[in-house]
Amino acid sequence: MPESKTAVVRVIGFANPLGQFQYSMHWGIDHINNYKTAISGYEDVHHVELHAARQAVKMAKKQKLTRIIIRTGSRFVWDLIKNSANFAK
Repeated sequence: MPESKTAVVRVIGFANPLGQFQYSMHWGIDHINNYKTAISGYEDVHHVELHAARQAVKMAKKQKLTRIIIRTGSRFVWDLIKNSANFAK
């Protein structure tokens, strides 16, 4: 039976001091997938964090991980992605 591969990812959406939206994905200390970038086209940090979660799921899928646990401080994000098999599409 194939071994299950699980990732735990912390996603954060925020605005920098200049008011630009940014997000980060933290996969672990010095992990190659750790990522932080500025993003435009979103109206609030909740949607930015939702975008970050979607990017994390896509990245996990590319790496053939069988399970991903997304840690977020946003209830908005949690409500939208819980039990959603179609979230990353």
